[in-house]
Amino acid sequence: MLENKNKPPIIIGICGGASSGKSFIIKWLKEQFNKSQISVCVLKEKNFFKSVEIQNVQDRKHYLKNYDFDTFWAIDWDFFESAVENLK
Repeated sequence: MLENKNKPPIIIGICGGASSGKSFIIKWLKEQFNKSQISVCVLKEKNFFKSVEIQNVQDRKHYLKNYDFDTFWAIDWDFFESAVENLK
């Protein structure tokens, strides 16, 4: 594996709506980088949703059914940022 600790990592952000081709582009980019023996790590925003601390099963189901996961506030941005920093 080619590795140069003197060069900073390359961070690429890909955004877009549902079914806009994000996963296709990510797969293609990973293939291209892997051909050059460059390591790739993919972070998906959906893996950083804030946890729901509701113990009652019925209340939790109701909350999740009505919760808007497409809002900025649904993501734990501090956790996301720390993950990116740790990868760097």
